[in-house]
Amino acid sequence: MNRYQEIQKMLAEQPDDDFLHYALALECINMGQVKEGQIILENLREKSPGYLGLYHKLGNVYNLTEQKEKAMEVFEAGIRLAEDLQQFKTRDELKSALQMIKDEEWD
Repeated sequence: MNRYQEIQKMLAEQPDDDFLHYALALECINMGQVKEGQIILENLREKSPGYLGLYHKLGNVYNLTEQKEKAMEVFEAGIRLAEDLQQFKTRDELKSALQMIKDEEWD
């Protein structure tokens, strides 16, 4: 059984576990199934908008798939959430990712 299958099995037993949904999305992305991973992350954001870890990965997926406006919106939302949660390291990482997209617009 591969990791994707293992995560799916765990999700069948724990369908409300946000981390398992996040892990499944990452596994999909790592396997080249970016669209499936994106959908899982979007659903996770809808269901659990306070799950801070998803913002960086979802923003990167949008950036990778040339959805720059969505990427910037996700990074900005993640920055606000990180500030609310006083997660300053994550906030700074999201700010850096956002700035890289903005810098690309000027190149």
